[in-house]
Amino acid sequence: LDGAHEDPETRKNFLEIIFKESKRIQLLVDDLLVLSKIEKDEPQLLITKVNLATLLQEILPIFEQRAAQKNLKLEIELNEDLFFEADEDKVKQILINLFTNAINYTPENGTVSLCLKEVDDYVLLKVSDTGVGIEKELLPRIFERFYRVDKDRSRTTGGTGLGLAIVKHIVEAHNGKIEVSSEVNIGSTFSVYLPIKSQHKMVND
Repeated sequence: LDGAHEDPETRKNFLEIIFKESKRIQLLVDDLLVLSKIEKDEPQLLITKVNLATLLQEILPIFEQRAAQKNLKLEIELNEDLFFEADEDKVKQILINLFTNAINYTPENGTVSLCLKEVDDYVLLKVSDTGVGIEKELLPRIFERFYRVDKDRSRTTGGTGLGLAIVKHIVEAHNGKIEVSSEVNIGSTFSVYLPIKSQHKMVND
């Protein structure tokens, strides 16, 4: 408004900034809406019988595209015959959020691994990376809303600081558990355990 619009190059730069910031605000609003719904006293879960192979097939193109953009190697270990009871859309959200973090915090030519299998009475959803890692003393805080280990990187990648908080709430709503291990400059591993048999009523019961 002070005259920069008269210069095409400056105008283009400002428009790109406006676009990126608008997109960031939209993502933040979406995540806040998701979190507010999940945080209700009685989470609304649509429990159905979920097949891991079918679930992964629907979201794998997202993973492959994002990995290719950074020239990352994508490794997958999958038990294709495993069924479990859960809210399929929310399980997808767990995987997408964890995978997005793994991509964002892993340098080019690194590796991101997905492991989906049965462990005792649980389904294990494990996402590992060879990224920058997290300092041990910071691990207890990473599930806090808006907490960011690396604020500069989060801003560059468009993170809202709510992804892991959403993941934790979804896991807890399913009566599951989540564990994390990490080493600086080595990588991180997030392990989500969801009960094979849900304690919630299935929609087709």
